[in-house]
Amino acid sequence: GVDSQGYYRRLYLSADIRRVVAKEHTSLLERPVREEVERRFKANHHPVRPGDVNVLSATPTLEMGIDIGDLSAVLQCSVPPRQASYIQRAGRAGRSTGNALVMTMANAIPHDLYFWHEPRTMIAGAVDAPGVFLNASAVLERQLTAYTLDCWVQDALRAGARAKGASIPKTLGEVLKYVGKADETAFPYTWLKYVEANQEALLAGFLELFRSEESSGSFRNRLDAELTPESTQWLRSFIQGGEDREGVAPSLAFRILNRLNEVDKDRAELKKRQERIGKETAKRQSEVQSDSVKEDLARLRQERRAIGALLARIDSKQTLNFMTDEGLLPNYAFPEEGVVLRSVITRADRSASHSSQSSGASSSESSGHEVAPQTFEYERAASVAIRELAPNNTFYAEGRRVVVNQVDISQAKPEPWRFCRQCGHAEQGGTTAGLKQCPRCGDGMWADSGRVRRMARLTTVYARTPDSESRIGDDSDERKRAFYVDKMLVDVAPEDVSDAYMVKSPGFPFGFEFLRKVTLRQVNFGESGDATQDAMMTIAGEERPRPGFQLCETCGTLQKTRNVEIAYLNHAPWCSARHQAPSGLFGSPGSPEEGIFLYREFASEGIRFFLPEVAFSEVPKAMHSFMSALELGLMRRFHGAVGHLRIAADVRMASNTQSAQTYLVIYDTVPGGTGYLKELMRDRTPVLEVLEEALQVLRNCACKDDENEDGCYRCVYRYNNNHDRGLISRRLAVQLLEEVLGHKDQLVKVHSLAARQQDNPLLESSLEKRFLEALRRPWPGGQFQLKDAMFNGKHGYWVHAGKRRWRLELQVMLDNSQGVAIPCKPDFVFWPDDGVDDLPIAVFTDGWQYHKDRVLDDLAKRQAIAHSGKFSVWTLTWSDVSAAVQYDQVNPISGSGANVAVAGNSAPRGHSPWQSLLSGNAVAAFEKLLQSNRIQALNAFHQQPAFLQLHARLAGHTHRQM
Repeated sequence: GVDSQGYYRRLYLSADIRRVVAKEHTSLLERPVREEVERRFKANHHPVRPGDVNVLSATPTLEMGIDIGDLSAVLQCSVPPRQASYIQRAGRAGRSTGNALVMTMANAIPHDLYFWHEPRTMIAGAVDAPGVFLNASAVLERQLTAYTLDCWVQDALRAGARAKGASIPKTLGEVLKYVGKADETAFPYTWLKYVEANQEALLAGFLELFRSEESSGSFRNRLDAELTPESTQWLRSFIQGGEDREGVAPSLAFRILNRLNEVDKDRAELKKRQERIGKETAKRQSEVQSDSVKEDLARLRQERRAIGALLARIDSKQTLNFMTDEGLLPNYAFPEEGVVLRSVITRADRSASHSSQSSGASSSESSGHEVAPQTFEYERAASVAIRELAPNNTFYAEGRRVVVNQVDISQAKPEPWRFCRQCGHAEQGGTTAGLKQCPRCGDGMWADSGRVRRMARLTTVYARTPDSESRIGDDSDERKRAFYVDKMLVDVAPEDVSDAYMVKSPGFPFGFEFLRKVTLRQVNFGESGDATQDAMMTIAGEERPRPGFQLCETCGTLQKTRNVEIAYLNHAPWCSARHQAPSGLFGSPGSPEEGIFLYREFASEGIRFFLPEVAFSEVPKAMHSFMSALELGLMRRFHGAVGHLRIAADVRMASNTQSAQTYLVIYDTVPGGTGYLKELMRDRTPVLEVLEEALQVLRNCACKDDENEDGCYRCVYRYNNNHDRGLISRRLAVQLLEEVLGHKDQLVKVHSLAARQQDNPLLESSLEKRFLEALRRPWPGGQFQLKDAMFNGKHGYWVHAGKRRWRLELQVMLDNSQGVAIPCKPDFVFWPDDGVDDLPIAVFTDGWQYHKDRVLDDLAKRQAIAHSGKFSVWTLTWSDVSAAVQYDQVNPISGSGANVAVAGNSAPRGHSPWQSLLSGNAVAAFEKLLQSNRIQALNAFHQQPAFLQLHARLAGHTHRQM
């Protein structure tokens, strides 16, 4: 019957209602804070105590290694990246009872929606065992460092040493005290001297661990086999130092001292800032004590306290924790260079505060009495911090939201940089050193003054936020984010190319080269919605607005548009420019000062691929499909995730042409490299094996049997390409890999990819290059031979088409001298050169982008050529040429605008316009007409696609026969 009392009414009246006490658990929290949150969450108090944490909002920090006995439910706010993550997260619940509720929210993104339709693939999917790559140099370096530290401590204990330099100081502050004075009788100098004195013995002992009797059976043999002589030599260089490591991977001693010196400099700069605040405080105290002066003094005292708290935070860090976090000692992951956010939460005594809402100043900027500020320090990997910690972005942590409003420019001051218009090269200093062209690509705009902008390295940022404004409320469910224009610039000096391989075929210029050192600069060019037309700038072939950031030259505070009376808020309390008379509005769109770019930079190892424009001109679909297949091959090669290996597209404008050159660069995000890519750089075979393994998986993937699927998570789909899902195709990846591997026997060793044969400069578009590639391919009517030649002082080709020979010229001007009333320039003209009485053939290749608005003009020009009676006229569209280029004799390929089928040596089928003009009795009449004129072959001719009609025309039909 009907529940007249109401279920929810009884529930709320009688049930045990508990208050939700939620805490966050992330890697951003300091270890003591994180452990306290875990303790409070795992506490099983009966009865429940007020304030007991019963809900944890966690990142993957709770995914592994934490046992929470009576946890009963897990709610995943999104679908995890892979099956292993799902099992780990779901496995946190029900560990004591075996019963648990696991819920997963599927967001409206391709990754989540895929598993919404295929939930079993995630819940019950296979989990691959992780691979072990012992020759990863970054891992070996950190393990060797830890080994030397252990040996040093053990020897010191055996000797019974009690001196200050015979032990590891507990806190970082103690270490920095000795580093600042370069006291070689203390740690870390005593440790490093020990390493220097015992290099060979330490290295031998470390290598012996890999041949230990404890490593028995096949696993021991595998260790011996995989630890290569190259790895041994690399470790010797690491522990001894050497010129061959300079600029790529620093030695053990350099790495330790360099990082400690960087922290010591940072600490010294904070102390200088304290001194500057002291001087400014004394100056303000000597002035008449008006309300504004009192407010300034309160701000200065708060700032001094905040800096003191930051110094104390640095000094109190545990030494071993610091070395682990910095990647000096082994960690669970490859650490990246980080950017530090120092957040200062200012608090005011409300009873003594002065209202200043009418002026627009925040409460903390107008307090009468100061309260000790709270300070927090967070570190983010530079790869994400270049956006997440950029000025004016909002950062969320520990129940607070703060806005980044200052960049530390004391250590990395803005410097002029010169950027190349066509490639990723940039040079510090802004001068050209007498060069008028880019030293990498030869761009003639290199010396232009407009190529210079100021840039600062992003290392530390600040956020000063009033306590009341930092609290996260329920006013919005969405996080506020700023969006920026950023780009990874890839720069390789010619001398850093070790080996290169190129396909010896002008029609398919594919190749790859090994890079001993590749410099990568990720540049943040400013907010994407904060630009004017004047901010447009072309860098690496891409024209985009690049407004930069308006920062104070003294304190690095972001300049915002403010009323003149509160313009002082555009500066830190200690900044000397804070009380200078403003000359209008700071940071306004009309400001004459150009904004500053921010960047991160590191050097690593890499492999660069040159991709043939003909095969990859379906940009960006072909590019993303090939990149996904390449990542698949890398994962198969190294038996697991290779998240530290990234693939960057480097599409640049070629010198002196409007055509683009397409490169892909695989690089290691760990400075100096992890050794993974070295494994592939032994010779050409490992790279080809990566491509072959990817092709094998793609060909055999179960999704190939579903005509509605063009990829899945077993092949080309992954969490990290989620946003590019519509641009990834398994079928296209198969086609591209087959085409590349079909030319592997033509790979020859060259000095570098720069030595490859350049394209014909008369080829003005990608479509024209594709047309030449289609001419070179084998067809049922035979394979044409194209040979380079010079005609009328220009680059052309001899075309041997079966028994016919043609002279092919590019970009030929036709006008009244040839009887053409409307002057025009066909893309190609085939001139008969075999004595056959035939007309030249004028060929136009029309792409939609450039011809969609000029159809009538194009038609008039073609009619003028035809009416001259001296030429045959042929027009091919992008679809016609694409269908021909995508033709393959193994796999059926759907061309753009033409249905292409492949069976043995059959030609692609397509829709001929002739078929639509003939129907019913007209077909029979047409066939009889052809028979009476003894040209029955033309019946099949007119049923072929447009390109094959031209191919047949060149091979055997004359204009008269047509």
